[in-house]
Amino acid sequence: MSAATIRLGLLSGQEAGRHLGVSPATVRSWVARGHIAPVAKTRDGSRVTAWYRTDDLWRCARARLSRTKLAEIHDIWAEVDRLVAEAPGQVPL
Repeated sequence: MSAATIRLGLLSGQEAGRHLGVSPATVRSWVARGHIAPVAKTRDGSRVTAWYRTDDLWRCARARLSRTKLAEIHDIWAEVDRLVAEAPGQVPL
């Protein structure tokens, strides 16, 4: 995960899965069920990356993951929130 995407408050599905402790397929499942929606998509050749707001991901995870799993990832998200607060509105170069 790049610091730039954290600053913007966005994560890709793969990054989100890694930081939430779920597979990227789980994140895609949440999208398919309408629990979250990407806010942007970027194309790199034939690959399309969907980007999700960290707030939306955290809200969705809180509603769907066990309390034990949430406790494990709480510290990671606290760090993400801290980084976002330190550099609001910064855009990657």
